[in-house]
Order: sequence, then C-alpha cells, then structure tokens
Amino acid sequence: MAKNDKIQLVHPAGKNAPRISTETYMLISDAIVKVLQQHQPMSFADMAREVRHYVQTNTPEFSGSVEWFTVSVKQHMEAEGLIETVLEKGRKMHRLRES
Repeated sequence: MAKNDKIQLVHPAGKNAPRISTETYMLISDAIVKVLQQHQPMSFADMAREVRHYVQTNTPEFSGSVEWFTVSVKQHMEAEGLIETVLEKGRKMHRLRES
C-alpha cells in the first residue's frame, strides 16, 4: 500500500464524505473496533476519548484531529454495517453490529 493511497468514505445518509488516507482509515477503524470490543455500547464522546487515547498510545506521531477522523470513520463504518447506533435510556450509543 502506497503512503498516499486514499479511501472514499461513505456517509450513512448519502451525504458527501471525505477521502482520507488508507493508513489513517485503518488506524482509526482499528481503534474504534478495539474500543467497542472492550466497552460497548458507548456514547460518541466516550468513544472519541478512548480512540484518542488509543491513537496517542500506539501512534504518537499522528498529527491530525483524532475527533474529526473518528466522526468520519464511524459514519463510514455505520454505512458499511459494521457498527450501529442505538437508543439506550434516551442516549445515542454505539456498538459493533452482531454478525
């Protein structure tokens, strides 16, 4: 995989979504999956905080906005059916979709 390979993200509501590097997509999506495997369901704020911690611990040289990438990759993963958003006691919570 070349360093400048890009992936076109998909928005669950069909809106425009950004193109990001495949390397960044893999980092953030792996972090989201690992975080949700340990703590699900969880709110977006909690998930973003845990993803930030994962990225800072595993890839300290990462220099983008972890929160922005977390939103974009999470929406792509929802569109792909990998994670889902559910209401729990009136709060939006995120979890891995069961196979």
